[in-house]
Amino acid sequence: MTNRTLWAGAGGVLALLFLLCANPIPANAEEGASNGASTGDRSVERAIQIAELEGNAPRARRIELGDRTTIYGAPMRGATTPEEAAQAWIDGYSAIWHARPDEVIEIRSLPVHHGRFVVFHYEQRIADLPVRGSVGRILVREPFGEDPQWQVVYTAALNFADGSSVPAPVATVSAEEARNVAEASPLGSLLDRWKSPIEVWWRGERGGSTDSADEVTIHHAWAVSGMSSDRATPRAATFIVAADDGTLLATESDIHHFDVDGTVTGYGSPGVLPDNAGNPAEILEVPGVEVTAAGVTVNTDDVGFFLITDLDDTPTTLSVALSTPWVTVTPVQGSSESMSESVTPPETMDFLLNDAPVQFGTAQINACVHTHQTHEFYTSLIPGYSGVDLDIPCFVNINDACNAFYSSFDDSINFFNAGTVPGGPSCENTGRIMRSTIEKM
Repeated sequence: MTNRTLWAGAGGVLALLFLLCANPIPANAEEGASNGASTGDRSVERAIQIAELEGNAPRARRIELGDRTTIYGAPMRGATTPEEAAQAWIDGYSAIWHARPDEVIEIRSLPVHHGRFVVFHYEQRIADLPVRGSVGRILVREPFGEDPQWQVVYTAALNFADGSSVPAPVATVSAEEARNVAEASPLGSLLDRWKSPIEVWWRGERGGSTDSADEVTIHHAWAVSGMSSDRATPRAATFIVAADDGTLLATESDIHHFDVDGTVTGYGSPGVLPDNAGNPAEILEVPGVEVTAAGVTVNTDDVGFFLITDLDDTPTTLSVALSTPWVTVTPVQGSSESMSESVTPPETMDFLLNDAPVQFGTAQINACVHTHQTHEFYTSLIPGYSGVDLDIPCFVNINDACNAFYSSFDDSINFFNAGTVPGGPSCENTGRIMRSTIEKM
């Protein structure tokens, strides 16, 4: 079952108390250890680490969608180098990925955003065998402000497995026998090019599919990949053959359309007050914004995720702009918080807007996020109501101070930058105050 879990505050502590009291837990990320032999005791360790991370980084958010775990929104672990920061996160929190630290194997790393971030790529290996399809990512940010350390600001894991009770792998079926099983299958009989079988762990039920790391069994298997030489009728697949009895566990297509997916987030003001030293900016999901590649435009969903499908495998420009179906943000001062990156599908691209928070950028993120969410709130109260279904022009960073207004002339909402009224008070940028955005909407 696919589900999403968000936590902040006491959520991780409650999960830990439920586990330690041996009570049943609802079907989410903290499911109990009764779902098969693959859970073992690691579910308790996972809950402990969730509680620890929550205590150390209370602003961080965790999202679980099926077998993907994503954590972001606040610095989570710091060190003097990006490599040390990433490894420190793994050493302290790998159980949140359902893994031990020694099971998380770095594949490569590369700098992004002109070297201001470093992204580390991982796979999971249990007893030196890869978990098929396991993908881990850690994003580390350069020292910022008064913080002298590199900080882990984003982590994600896909298809990691709990291997705490997996026995030592013993293959009673040989690689050649596994290939014979694959070739004898209906699809395998149409293929004439084969790779050498690879010994792997595979997560799933016999004849079924993978889903949550707590809901499936881990199988010791052979991955046997084949392809047809007839490219006019493309056929390619990987056959998962059980290493203990030769059962064909699954057939996975290796014919892929080229997609680009990712997320759009940005540093904005937390809560209803402007960000400052006592209320620092945090990473917000940016829902509804337009993401464009190769002439195709989609909008992010309610957690900032986007997917553009059926692209070809040539380099293209992927762009994001602060425009949703319900608001278009225009800065009167400061550069627009839009971004473009070159991608070669298939690829994942995670945009972080206003990555070095300043008032002109934060005002744009706040205005976009909160105007869009206000529309969604009102329409959720009265399904089918279309009275607020209009693209609202939103102008931020107007060169004046201590005001914000709505204009019925063009149905626009308008926010002033930080400043001082002559002979009067000093005020924050009104676009950095969520309450102001909601009132004008």
